[in-house]
Amino acid sequence: MFVCVLLAGLFPGISFGAVLRPDLAKDTLSNATPGVSANHEIQFRVPQAVPPSGKIIITPETDALLIPLAFTVSDIDFAVAVSSSTAFAERVLSGAPSATEEGVVIQTGFSGSFTFILNSSEGLDVGNVVRIRLGTNTSYGENGVNQLVNSDTAGSYKILIQTRDGADVVIDSGGTMIAIIEPVSVGPVDTTDRTPPVLWGGLPTGLLPGGTKAVELSVHTDELATCRYSTTSGVAYLAMTGVFPTDTKIVAGDHLHYNAVARNLTDSTSYSFYVRCRDWRHNDNPDDYVISFNVGVVPIVGGTGSGSGTGGSGSGIGSGTGGGSGNYTGSGTRSPGGGGVGEPGGGNYLKTADITISGTAYPSSNIHILLDGKEKISVAAETGGKFSAKILGIERGTYTFGMYAVDAMGVRSSIISSTVSLIAGTMNTVSGILFPPTIAVEKNTVNPGEDLVFSGKSVPLSVIELYFGEPTEKFEGGAFSATGTADTSGTWRVTLKTDKTKIGNYSAQARSLLSLNEISGMSAKVPLGIGKEAAADVSLRTDLNKDGKVNLVDFSVLLFSWGTDDPVADINMNGKVDLQDFSIMIYYWTG
Repeated sequence: MFVCVLLAGLFPGISFGAVLRPDLAKDTLSNATPGVSANHEIQFRVPQAVPPSGKIIITPETDALLIPLAFTVSDIDFAVAVSSSTAFAERVLSGAPSATEEGVVIQTGFSGSFTFILNSSEGLDVGNVVRIRLGTNTSYGENGVNQLVNSDTAGSYKILIQTRDGADVVIDSGGTMIAIIEPVSVGPVDTTDRTPPVLWGGLPTGLLPGGTKAVELSVHTDELATCRYSTTSGVAYLAMTGVFPTDTKIVAGDHLHYNAVARNLTDSTSYSFYVRCRDWRHNDNPDDYVISFNVGVVPIVGGTGSGSGTGGSGSGIGSGTGGGSGNYTGSGTRSPGGGGVGEPGGGNYLKTADITISGTAYPSSNIHILLDGKEKISVAAETGGKFSAKILGIERGTYTFGMYAVDAMGVRSSIISSTVSLIAGTMNTVSGILFPPTIAVEKNTVNPGEDLVFSGKSVPLSVIELYFGEPTEKFEGGAFSATGTADTSGTWRVTLKTDKTKIGNYSAQARSLLSLNEISGMSAKVPLGIGKEAAADVSLRTDLNKDGKVNLVDFSVLLFSWGTDDPVADINMNGKVDLQDFSIMIYYWTG
């Protein structure tokens, strides 16, 4: 067991905007070896009271620890003692706070965090001691099954601890440190792990439908690892150029590597991808694991015709002309020959496909679905927010489907897009869509110290995270500024204080959480001004020719002015017409 206790004063150069002093902080690890899983027990004494609905935020230094995707509330215990000489009393945790339960928000990955939101009835008093257990050392309610994973690089890492009030104002900040150290061997026995990962379950396999243009590669390993691939055999791990992203999933105790995409596939072709992985002890696979599959031909049914080619003649499919390699059925062996390939045309050749799009929006909202930038269909969501739309008879090919929701107040969500390759004669499904919340602000220009009041629509009873910062700031993956909860009708409202905010221009976005694994994308940005006028609404500036539409005419104007400082085409007014202006135009596209 490894124990490290350091006071917050040992963090020079870190600015929290408040006194650095949650004191007597420590983090005890069950195993401090690099790259292994370990339990943690964090304790600290509260120097200043934290009110009901206040927060405790635990943030490990980037790359210090991996918080797995599978890590849930069941792997956490939260207890409070009146003082260091009294017994701890466990508190009930859930995904969202209530009058009797603490809420927990888990940000996974190597730059993750844990946010504990106190219940609305009981806070923390001065001198209270908080104990947080993370891993299989938890037993209150349920036994924990997942652990945190140490960095594979030995060294000292900071664990930051922050307390905030219900308005998200910082009360105290500080923390402790942990040391990840190489194990010390005892005796002549070498216990170092030199076994590389075991690979299995590679996908795809077998025959894929003709017309498939891209596939996702995936493979399982028996331990936490990073995986790469090559299109030729015998390539060493470090020399492989294809990379599986590091966002693995834990499935039944195994690690699933996915999101590696093979593109530009062609029909009637065999493909092989050679995979090798490395574990956290840098043990590489010495041999290839092969993922192989074939892409067939586009399915055709229909009439008869005539054709010729080496290997015999027979009834042809379609009425095309050309000899040799036409798509024919008949006796004999088909082999390549001269001439061209005729396009199938006769009979009942299936040239179209159907698609169903479904997900969750806001109660009684209208869902608009665009096909390559033009509205194809709109449907109304049910009272619970569920929706489903079916589009029939789409010509085979690759399309981009755009989707946005309009709530009962007429406020539009940000757009969601999905690109799908449709094969003739197939039924396709895009499901599990979760729309970001809509967002509006009562006053977008306020005096310093005056509250900003935000509201909108979301999935009923979802948790709303509000993000506030500079106009150009990217909030995705950052720390949220305030939270709230949507009611049964999907309406939410969050108040943000500005008493410690400098005069300037800002923006805000929101996202919704149904569970730890169901998180929406970000809402549209709302421009704000503190002590000065908010920046102009870019939604009005995207209509460059002022004809009431945002379409190809406006896009042509944007391209003509690309790279210049043209004030008409510079939508976000940053002094240059560039990709940011194009992104804003696409968001407000009407066609």
